[in-house]
Amino acid sequence: MWLCVASRISSRRTATRSGSTPTSYSPSRTREVDAFYSRTSRSQNVMSGAMQCALQLEKNVNQALLDLHKIASDKVDPHLCDFLETHYLNEQVEAIKKLGDYITNLTKMDAVKNKMAEYLFDKHTLGGQS
Repeated sequence: MWLCVASRISSRRTATRSGSTPTSYSPSRTREVDAFYSRTSRSQNVMSGAMQCALQLEKNVNQALLDLHKIASDKVDPHLCDFLETHYLNEQVEAIKKLGDYITNLTKMDAVKNKMAEYLFDKHTLGGQS
């Protein structure tokens, strides 16, 4: 998609430089390109967006486990309650805390504007091999 937009912009610039008006130029097309760039600039930080999605998924799983725990509690099933508490609920809380801390660190480092901060976060925190 970037290549397609870049080639259109490049062909417009070339046509404008040569003195002729570009054939595909229209105000609506310019608005479309501007809207595309504004959408992309809002989602520049892919890692933070992925982390936020992962955090939301972990929260959804945690809520489902809590609902299951409540049902087991209502039906007086101490074995299932103990199993959920021992093997799943604590791990979910730890994962949610870890992802929340990662998102906080990315935000504090302003990784949206600073790609070096995102690289260093990946290398030192997540153990990336980049």
